[in-house]
Amino acid sequence: MKRIIKHSVYVAICLLTMVACNQGEGETVESAYVLPLPPEPVYKFARSGNSSVDVQECTFLSQPLNYIYNSYLREARLTNTAMYELMTDYYFNGQYGLKPEQEISASPLHQNKRRAVLDDVQQLFDTCKRISGYNQNDSYNIRRREAKVGSTGYVGMNAGDPNLFFVDEKGCVVAEVFRNYMMGAVYLDKIQNLHLNDSLYADSTLITNHQNVLLVAGRNYTHLEHHWDLAYGYYNAFWKVMAQADGLPILKDSHRTIFEAFVHGRIALKIYHYHEVRKHLQTIKSELSKVIAIRIMNLLLGVNTIANINEAPEYAFGFLSQAQGLLYALQFASTANGVPYFSRTQVLQMVAQLTAGNGFWEQNRLLSDVHTEGSLLHIATQVGLPLGITPADIKR
Repeated sequence: MKRIIKHSVYVAICLLTMVACNQGEGETVESAYVLPLPPEPVYKFARSGNSSVDVQECTFLSQPLNYIYNSYLREARLTNTAMYELMTDYYFNGQYGLKPEQEISASPLHQNKRRAVLDDVQQLFDTCKRISGYNQNDSYNIRRREAKVGSTGYVGMNAGDPNLFFVDEKGCVVAEVFRNYMMGAVYLDKIQNLHLNDSLYADSTLITNHQNVLLVAGRNYTHLEHHWDLAYGYYNAFWKVMAQADGLPILKDSHRTIFEAFVHGRIALKIYHYHEVRKHLQTIKSELSKVIAIRIMNLLLGVNTIANINEAPEYAFGFLSQAQGLLYALQFASTANGVPYFSRTQVLQMVAQLTAGNGFWEQNRLLSDVHTEGSLLHIATQVGLPLGITPADIKR
């Protein structure tokens, strides 16, 4: 019996390892077994036994923005002055000293457009007020009416649907535009244009202080280390999920490429190899810009979007609104050398094309060919062009 068991185990091992088990003359069985990927490196750095990484700022800044989205915009709950003031208090004052309004378009590269971006945000708030029936005697009825072409309202099975969302006259889900716009105007801008600004890692004063281990007062990190760590923190908390493939083969290696660049860049910083730091910095910028373009293109041309537009256009409004928000965010994406891929003017032109006329209700325009201005294919092609990505690449 033991001999039989030993023989069975041996056969099983042969089958698992596929060690040239011949099943016929000249026949070799090849293994379909794929070796597991090596473990992902850990972003963990310490000095004198204590962590030298502090990314709490990322959470502290996101909390009021998430509250604005979840408690006010998503549910169109700006029905009166008191509620609007509560929301704007989170926007202007935030918490823990981090004020969302002050962090929008705050990098040196985008300071010149900051006022215009803030105006965009205010317009979203004003639109949500209109959708909510702000200070109207029949605000309840305005907020709870079914959306139609040219009229604000909800999209869902019925007014009690827990998954319903609220749209403006063009079908735009203001909450989704806001959330995705902030992905660029706050988080992406901080990653690419503030904390990974190439000039920081060539600044003689910062470099000298770093090499002399001059720590930030009361902290366990140098200024350069903290800049790098905050860029990682904002990526890990907000953009990592976008960079993961999630059924998109074109993103198969994006997260790992970005993550390893962050890890190896921090290691290079530790040993004062600043040319290596800048090389990894450039990798992060170019790959992350590719991620946002791909996500926009997929939201515009993805299977769920197209299927919904064909069957029930209003159920595609959420996807299209996310794409609109990321189109706004695209003005903060940059090349490896820190040059914006798109100007604000170009971004606004694409948003105008997407929302022209009756906006997302215009089924025929949205599904038209690439030569039709305002078609999803036309806009997606514009987004991918500077990065060398085509609509066909998204569908592979």
